[in-house]
Amino acid sequence: MTVFTATEKRRIKQIANIMREQGDDCTEERLIRRGVTRAELKSFAEAATERANADYARAA
Repeated sequence: MTVFTATEKRRIKQIANIMREQGDDCTEERLIRRGVTRAELKSFAEAATERANADYARAA
């Protein structure tokens, strides 16, 4: 399990929010156009996806 700093957790939350906004149309290229770097995707994509899915499930 990866441990993230508070700053990284905030960025993961931001990326997760972008993913939720884009919904099923979310792609790597669309995330990059919204300001997410490839390095962030490599480091945070899995955690952000899990966060986006959990947030969606809570909202439903």
